[in-house]
Amino acid sequence: MMTNKKIYVFTSVTCSPCRTLKPLITDYANLNDVPLTIFDMDANREEFLAHNVRGVPTILVMENDKEVDRVIGHQTYSSIDQLFKKWNLVNEL
Repeated sequence: MMTNKKIYVFTSVTCSPCRTLKPLITDYANLNDVPLTIFDMDANREEFLAHNVRGVPTILVMENDKEVDRVIGHQTYSSIDQLFKKWNLVNEL
């Protein structure tokens, strides 16, 4: 899928919902050929500040390097699916 959209995920190693989210969103992004970058709070503090992220997990949908959507907190496979569909990030069969 060629897109100018990408997903940023902000996490922390001490965050239980983050540990659940990372494999789900990674698999879903790979399945749909969506660029995904995961930022850890300790290793990427400047990214947290640059994007005004104050809680984890936080998912940003970026289009043309601008934030177009933000989802904060625990996510399920269903909520990730809805987010990807909302932004037309799902490969058609």
